[in-house]
Amino acid sequence: MLVECWHWRYRDPATWELRTTQRPMTADEVAAFPEAKRIRGTRTHRSEDEESPETIPAVFRPSAE
Repeated sequence: MLVECWHWRYRDPATWELRTTQRPMTADEVAAFPEAKRIRGTRTHRSEDEESPETIPAVFRPSAE
């Protein structure tokens, strides 16, 4: 089964900086980030078995905006 993934933009609650996820994430994976918004044009699909969030480091970078 394929799941829909996106890059997301969210505001870091500690610094209030606008940040972007480095890898595409599902809505369930990004639920921990308040008010995260999908970035238009970044939708991809992956197999549920392909990559587990527990095996991939969650690395984030500041957003260009």
